[in-house]
Amino acid sequence: MTRLVALTLALTTAFAVGAPLVRRAGERVTAEDVVAALEGAYGVHPGERRNHTKGTCALGAFVGMSGAGKYSRSALFSGTPVPVVARFSLAGGDPEASDARGARGACVGVQTAEWQPPAHDMINTPMFFAAMPRTFLDKMRAVNRTRRRASRTGSARGVRGESSGQPGTGAVPRRPQPAASYANSAYYGIHTFKFVDRSDKVTLVRWRFVPEDGEKPLTDSALKSMRGTFSKGR
Repeated sequence: MTRLVALTLALTTAFAVGAPLVRRAGERVTAEDVVAALEGAYGVHPGERRNHTKGTCALGAFVGMSGAGKYSRSALFSGTPVPVVARFSLAGGDPEASDARGARGACVGVQTAEWQPPAHDMINTPMFFAAMPRTFLDKMRAVNRTRRRASRTGSARGVRGESSGQPGTGAVPRRPQPAASYANSAYYGIHTFKFVDRSDKVTLVRWRFVPEDGEKPLTDSALKSMRGTFSKGR
């Protein structure tokens, strides 16, 4: 199997703390709200994930960088390969989406005898557009409104225009051109972790996965020929 990524660490001195699960003052954002918004935007697909629906799984190994040992006392950075299970996917809830469209994600589950963290969630842009649940919910509702308008009129105003100016909406970098393979895309962690060294010093860390084979974005002509040619994946 092709070696997918070299693992590097982006060290940071500050990070955004997740905001309370509120949509407006006193109004809670629930999981049911988000599921309903996703289904409204992308339809209902029984037995499928609600978001990042189309994807593929892989098995591999994590080998922690030796340089990370100065920041963490975890055996994860002993240099010994650790088995991982990964899933690569396209953003959105369309199980028939073309691989030539949409943001890409990677979810990597790493486990050692001492540490069983949740899977590491990553996307192929350096930052996630929503700093709080409300912003994500409102954007999905905007996608739904845009699709309904398009079905009625044949044209639609951009979702960005619908959701701009809302609390928690940051300046999102331009989405990179899709790569020829999931293995040729960089991925950035959307969560911050605490690394603790042998003297109990804490360092805040975000993951960045870099392809060993290099980033290889598709050309515009290749993207045009690919649209709509990909089969369904899980």
